[in-house]
Amino acid sequence: MDTPIISVVTICYNAVECIEETMLSVLNQTYDKVEYIVIDGGSKDGTVDIIKRYAHRLAYWTSEPDKGIYDAMNKGIQKANGEWINFMNAGDTFYSSTVIQEVFSKVSLSSDIIYGDTCLSFSIGQYIREGKKVTDKDYMPFGHQASFSRTRLMKTYGFDTCYKVCADYKFFYQIYKIGGKFEYIDLIVSNYEAEAGLSSVNTSLLKYERGKIEGKASNIFWLLSCIVFYILSLLKRVMLYVLPTSIANLIKKSRYKKMFKPIQ
Repeated sequence: MDTPIISVVTICYNAVECIEETMLSVLNQTYDKVEYIVIDGGSKDGTVDIIKRYAHRLAYWTSEPDKGIYDAMNKGIQKANGEWINFMNAGDTFYSSTVIQEVFSKVSLSSDIIYGDTCLSFSIGQYIREGKKVTDKDYMPFGHQASFSRTRLMKTYGFDTCYKVCADYKFFYQIYKIGGKFEYIDLIVSNYEAEAGLSSVNTSLLKYERGKIEGKASNIFWLLSCIVFYILSLLKRVMLYVLPTSIANLIKKSRYKKMFKPIQ
C-alpha cells in the first residue's frame, strides 16, 4: 500500500525564539513523504531569516500580513497537496522524530480525522492530554496539534475566520455532523506550550464561541451561564495572582491532575 503524502503547516508571526525548534521537529521526521508549508504573517524580528535558512527543504513558504491565525491557516490549506494536513504552529513540536511514521503505520486510511495525545507544558510541570472519544458533548476532545485531517475536507470547510479562538472546533464539529470518521491512536503526537496557547488565556471567549457553534447563542440560560463563568474565571485568576506562589502552584497542580494525566 502506498504511503500518503502528509502536509504539515506551520503558522508563525514574530516567533524568532521558537520557530527553528518547530521547523526542525517537522524537517527531522523519519517519514519520507512530508510536504512542509510555512505561512509567516510578515514578521519583523528575524523569523524570516530562520525560515530562509531552511527554504530549500520547504514545499512552500510566504511572509505577508494576514487577518489572524485562522486566515493564515486557510492560506496553508490552499497550498497543501498532501492527503492529510497537520498544523504544527510556531512554539509547538512533534513529540518525536518518528511520530508521523508511527501514526500512519497504525491507522486506517479510511478515516477522516486521526488524532492522538498531546504533551502539555506548564510552568509547574508536564501533563498528557489524552485524546477522548468524539461525542455530541465534545466535538474536539484533543488538540489540533495532535490531529491529521483529510485535505479534501479542510479545503471544503476550512476555518471560519468569524471566530477568534474556536474556528478549529467548528471545523471538527462540522465533520462530526456530516458523519465523518474520527480515529484515535494511543500515541503522544505533539508537544504544546499550554500557558502560551491562544485559547488558554481566553477561556470565557472559548466557552462562548463553542456554544455559538453548537446553536446555544439564543438560549438566555446559556448566556447567563457564560456571564457566571466569566466572573468565576476572573475571580480564580485574581486569587491565583494574590496567593503566595507556592500555594498557587499547589492549586494548579491539583486542578491539572484532575484534567490531565501526569507524566510519570
